[in-house]
Amino acid sequence: MTVARTAAVVLVVGGALLVLVPAKAMVIARMAAVTLAVWAALVMLALAPSLLPAAWQYYVYSPASTGLWLLAMFFSPFVVCFIKWEWIKEGGRRM
Repeated sequence: MTVARTAAVVLVVGGALLVLVPAKAMVIARMAAVTLAVWAALVMLALAPSLLPAAWQYYVYSPASTGLWLLAMFFSPFVVCFIKWEWIKEGGRRM
């Protein structure tokens, strides 16, 4: 057995150390990329209302909307990974 066959790819995703075989490394990397892209979009959406007048910010940043935003931060990566699973699994290859 060569080192190339037995070598594992080590990725740090969300603070968890994952040891993966090379075939699955791209799937995990794409899932991490999708998650980071979703989180970046949600952070941008959370910061966008800061451009509004101060009187409106209380309603935009109310406890209810902040709680919904936190729920979206948790659940939306799972939803997007489910929707984009074909791309995550296959990449840019055509079947």
